[in-house]
Amino acid sequence: MPQFQFKPDQPPLSDLLNHVHRGSLQLPDFQRSWVWDDDRIRDLLASVSQGWPVGAVLLLECGGGMKFKSRLFEGAPASTAKEERLVLDGQQRLTSLYLALKSGKPVRTVNAKGDEIERIYYFDIAKCVDGATDRIDAILSMPATKQLRSDFNRKVDLDLSTSEAEYKNLCIPAAVVFDGQSTRAWRRAFDDFHQHDREKSTLWDRFEPQVIDTIQNYRLPSIELARDTSREAVCMVFEKVNTGGKALDVFELVTASFAADDVDLREDWKARSKRLAQFPLVANVEGTDFLQAVTLVSLLRRPPLKDGRTYVGCKKRDVLDLNLADYQAIAGDIERGFLRAAQLLDRECVFDAGVLPYHSQLIPMAAIIAALGPRAIEEPGRSKLLRWYWCGVFGELYGGANETRFGHDLQEVLAWVDGGPEPSTVRDCNFAPRRLLSLRTRGSAAYKGVMAQLLQVGARDFFQGDEIERSRYFDDQVDIHHIFPVDWCEKQGKARARYDSVLNKTPLTKRTNTRLGGVSPRTYLERIERNGIKPAQIDEILATHAIDPKPLRADDFEVFLHERARSVLDLIERATGKPIAGRDAEEVIKDFGVSLVRSEATALGANNAVERLFANYEIVERIESGGMSEGFKVRSPDGGVYFLKKVPVSGIPADALRRELDIYNKLQRCDAVNVLHIHAFERDENHLALVTEFADGGTLANYVRSHKALTPSEAKAITLEVLTGLRELHSIEVVHRDLKAENVLLAKRRWKLGDFGISKNLSRVVTQGRTFQGHGTPGFAPPEQLDGATAHPSADVFSLGKLMTFTLTGQTDVDQVMLPSWRRLASRCTERVPDDRPSLDEVETELSGITV
Repeated sequence: MPQFQFKPDQPPLSDLLNHVHRGSLQLPDFQRSWVWDDDRIRDLLASVSQGWPVGAVLLLECGGGMKFKSRLFEGAPASTAKEERLVLDGQQRLTSLYLALKSGKPVRTVNAKGDEIERIYYFDIAKCVDGATDRIDAILSMPATKQLRSDFNRKVDLDLSTSEAEYKNLCIPAAVVFDGQSTRAWRRAFDDFHQHDREKSTLWDRFEPQVIDTIQNYRLPSIELARDTSREAVCMVFEKVNTGGKALDVFELVTASFAADDVDLREDWKARSKRLAQFPLVANVEGTDFLQAVTLVSLLRRPPLKDGRTYVGCKKRDVLDLNLADYQAIAGDIERGFLRAAQLLDRECVFDAGVLPYHSQLIPMAAIIAALGPRAIEEPGRSKLLRWYWCGVFGELYGGANETRFGHDLQEVLAWVDGGPEPSTVRDCNFAPRRLLSLRTRGSAAYKGVMAQLLQVGARDFFQGDEIERSRYFDDQVDIHHIFPVDWCEKQGKARARYDSVLNKTPLTKRTNTRLGGVSPRTYLERIERNGIKPAQIDEILATHAIDPKPLRADDFEVFLHERARSVLDLIERATGKPIAGRDAEEVIKDFGVSLVRSEATALGANNAVERLFANYEIVERIESGGMSEGFKVRSPDGGVYFLKKVPVSGIPADALRRELDIYNKLQRCDAVNVLHIHAFERDENHLALVTEFADGGTLANYVRSHKALTPSEAKAITLEVLTGLRELHSIEVVHRDLKAENVLLAKRRWKLGDFGISKNLSRVVTQGRTFQGHGTPGFAPPEQLDGATAHPSADVFSLGKLMTFTLTGQTDVDQVMLPSWRRLASRCTERVPDDRPSLDEVETELSGITV
């Protein structure tokens, strides 16, 4: 958290307004203009005149390392005085009081209708001392002419245009009340005018202590931030206290900072934004988005940290630390990055902001393109960049706060293009087949992604047969329409959840959808044939929409649904470059009535030949795996279905291999309930394989993302199951070392630990063989593990804290946990010093005590 010092005070209102008048108290340039209306000013004067609190002001001491461009208060005279303090909050109140009490000028404001007016304020002396009159009714708002008129200005209801008129009507200007010397002079003239009338003098004697003394002695509470307060702290404090005014976003604060060097960031962004607006896809990019992309590249180019690591991020504090020189050096590349992103995605049939799956993903994409330069449109850069993009979309990985992922994206995609490992966004992508049924609204990223994929493969108009390319998308009012019409589905009693899913929708022109009507598919296909299109041609057109024509011609909705699901999953695999696991899971078969696996020839690339591993295991499906390993869903000779992970052994020292086998033996003998059961391990001269039970329910990562975040009750139950799995591992002296949401899997309705690729056997010398290389996953792995420290159970406690954070928030930043008891426990688990972390028993005790 940003640190700052402040001092509370209660300075006289007169002192503050005098500083405003002299120019020693000013406004930062990012403060909005003064906008209070006439009624609010009257209410403010009424409150001050009764000594009532009107809030506090927040000030910032000038002269520190942080510079902001400043400006005078509205109505203040030109001044050569140097600003000493800036007003961060309370500007509206101070401006109102300054204009009404100190400036000596009519106040420019607006009435209840929003019309601009000029007003001078008066206190009605008699009404002020009348206990039955509300004080606000004793505050008079007069035009600059000091005359209130009615009957289309023909009648003067109140005239205060001369001093004598003021004395006569017992109305004293607010500006006179505020100034002691002016008050005394006005009193003398008032007494002379009324010839020292006893009744008028008595009235004044009551008015003076009740109103005049109260205003002249009024103190306004203030909080002053010290000059060494950081930008992040200024931004945070301003946001907390200024909830009713202009939100101070990062862009405004950086703008004010650059303005101190006579650079107008707002004008610079205005010009860039205008150029971006020529491309509909990036027309909605905001100034803060742009600064985040600049910051990512800026940090990428900075020298490594003292520990040799490179930190790349674009959180608020990172953007606030962006310096002018870096911005000016990088901004042009980032602008080209956004434009090139628009061009690349346009070719991917993502045409405008309305069909853009994730606006936020444009930020790292622009930064990656800027860093890659020309390689972003050359192979292999282009294909890897697009594969990363679609993995983000179909993995649904950019729905929340993603600044940490952005930093990883930039570094990892660049390394991937240079021949490194797949980035975490690609590895994390895990599309569940059942998700197709819950994609029902066009606001979903994956929903938009499916439609873009259909356009990519050349979806053609049902009646005209023309490809729905970019020009037709706009010119012919292409939209997403139902294949089995809603009216027909409802008459047939089909469940809305099924007929309204993405599987029953496709891009069609408005004219075609109208011609189809609410009839059955068989009926409207006959209409198309009567329009002169042959059945074979219709079949070709339907195929461009990933539609099997046979169930459409038979009005068989269920067969249509599962066949289209199969085809759409194939499209997603093509886009992401990853096989989709669970296409024949029990839940999938229950939902669709059949397995959604591809044909064996398609899946294996063979002519219906059954491919086997280690002679005994029949490959059912290839499953994406990380690093050097290969993953398969296999069927054993006994008919059981398992997961087989195959790793090459070439180059692994014999002692390292023995230690790995020792871990597998430990796991196989372990009678654990929350660790994936080890069925067998196999070895031939080239490979080693671990065969475990198959996780039919998928990973915790996918489960959390499909639910966005879990309830505290569900998060608690899952965390306790994971904790049990860790205790089971530690009891046999094995440390997992790579505990993350992707390695927690649902098998037989129980959450279990899997993937022991970098686990360590504490009873043996730590091996650094190839199969054990790796420091864990950023975001989950503890810092000492990333630095290569010896394995210890406390490392798994750290990862457990990150995991419980992920279940609650969908990411691993402990500060994002809003529930105090959960945040406290997660913070304890993720202490930087291993010895400061609790034991698993302590975690279980504290977690069990949390009420959900």
